[in-house]
Amino acid sequence: MQALTTKDTAELKRYWKAFVKEQGLHNASPERVLQRLNNKDHIEERLLWAKVDLTTYGWFICANGQTNQVNRDYNFENEFSKLFMSVKFVCDEP
Repeated sequence: MQALTTKDTAELKRYWKAFVKEQGLHNASPERVLQRLNNKDHIEERLLWAKVDLTTYGWFICANGQTNQVNRDYNFENEFSKLFMSVKFVCDEP
């Protein structure tokens, strides 16, 4: 994701638009995704939004996909309940 570190704002904008359009193809409402892109592209903070979108939907999702994921078949709630059968709270009176 070199677009996030480039000093070339035109390259950043090109990559951002291409990325959002590609992501929009996999969205339930591609029209809404493109409308949001067009709205953001016409404001002064468009380069900031480009970096936010690329960081949030590009880099973070990619990095998150590379991490070890928790086994979703494991029942954490039951294990938690076994550890904490009863919990007593001591609260100060108001």
